[in-house]
Amino acid sequence: MSRQTLIERVAGKRYRIGWDEAARHEPGGKTHFEKRDMYQLIPCQYGDIYKFASGILAWYCPSRQKGTWARKRLGPWFTVQIECEDEWIFNFPAEKFPEVAKCANPRRRRLVSEEERQRLLDMGKAHHFTGAENKNDDPDAHIDAAPGLPPSPGETDGEMAA
Repeated sequence: MSRQTLIERVAGKRYRIGWDEAARHEPGGKTHFEKRDMYQLIPCQYGDIYKFASGILAWYCPSRQKGTWARKRLGPWFTVQIECEDEWIFNFPAEKFPEVAKCANPRRRRLVSEEERQRLLDMGKAHHFTGAENKNDDPDAHIDAAPGLPPSPGETDGEMAA
């Protein structure tokens, strides 16, 4: 059983967990625990929430208006790390995530009950492509060599060698 990262504990099953774009280029970025912890984020309507330090989360807010609104309404535990012309980065304790989530609007996971999941699977069975009629067709068998080209090695008289 793998350990849970701070983002996995905070997001739980309610919110989506995304990946920083840099995780694609890092070997083991999505599987190695320390790297997984570093590259995970919670995508939000207004920016992203990610791990800043042990027990501390950061919210990148690209909306000047939303950042100002949140700064006025949240407590002294909600601190400004970076204030730019059009964006903010705030730090806050992980325990305060539900309060910040009201401002950031994190993307929620789509949850489907087991009964609904089974109903959807049954509805989709009629539309699944079985592929039985094309199962044994060789896609290259229908391609003829261009006229005037010499045969490839292993071919005789334009036919594939068995």
